[in-house]
Amino acid sequence: MNNLNVKHDPSNHMFYVNLNHGQAILDYERHGDLYLDYKSTHVPKEYRHRQVGTALVEHALDFAKINALKVKASCPFVNNVMISEPEYHSLRYHVI
Repeated sequence: MNNLNVKHDPSNHMFYVNLNHGQAILDYERHGDLYLDYKSTHVPKEYRHRQVGTALVEHALDFAKINALKVKASCPFVNNVMISEPEYHSLRYHVI
């Protein structure tokens, strides 16, 4: 699905896309100016395997990059996108 309008709702700590039948959501926790913990993603069943989740995650990762934040990928789907896309490797938050 192209041209998805991904939105950011910082007060509710989520990125989301309104779809005809529901919402795709990525929930996160912000840890100051250090990193974002991307906790979970949810895409309605009828939109899975249509790149909605990937577009949502890439938008959230681009947000982190633009804002010089690292990302902890608690969500396995976010982790898979970070592994498969070299441009996001440098965003990984490493616990010291």
